[in-house]
Amino acid sequence: MTETKRILLVEHEQELRESLVQLLSREGYQVSTTLDGEKGFDMAREIIPDLIIADDLIPKIDGGSLLKKLRESDFGKGVAFIILSGRRKTKDYFDTLGADGFVEKPVQKEDLLAALKNALVRPVSSRKTEAAKRVLLAGRCEACIQSMCAQLKEEG
Repeated sequence: MTETKRILLVEHEQELRESLVQLLSREGYQVSTTLDGEKGFDMAREIIPDLIIADDLIPKIDGGSLLKKLRESDFGKGVAFIILSGRRKTKDYFDTLGADGFVEKPVQKEDLLAALKNALVRPVSSRKTEAAKRVLLAGRCEACIQSMCAQLKEEG
C-alpha cells in the first residue's frame, strides 16, 4: 500500500485554488492550502509536505522567494516544488532557484499532473540550491572549478 502524498497549495486566486484542490483530491493527494507565501512557509515547516505548488505572484512572499527560502531551510531542501505562472519568461529563473516543475497559467490539468508526477519522482539529491550554485560562481581557480563541477556531476 502506498503512502498518500501531502501537497501544500499556495494560491491566492480562490477559484483556481478550489478547482486545484478538487483535482488533486480526486487524484488521491492530501491537500492543504493557504493564500500567501508567508503562511505557506510556516505551514510547510509544520506539515513538511511532499510537494508545494505555489503561484509566483502570491502575496507577502512571492513564489520565487518562497522557493528560495524553502531551499535554504533545513526542512525544505527535499520538498518538491512546482511554480504556477502566467509569465512565460520566468521558467529559467525558477529553474535556477531549484524548482522541480513549472506550469503556465491558465493551468491545464494534464500539464499540472505531468509536472506533479515528475517532481515527486525526482531524486532529492538532484534538487539544487542557489547557495550551491554560488559556490561554483565564486571559484577563482580554474582547476578548483573543474574539480567542483566533476564532484557535483557525480552527486547528480
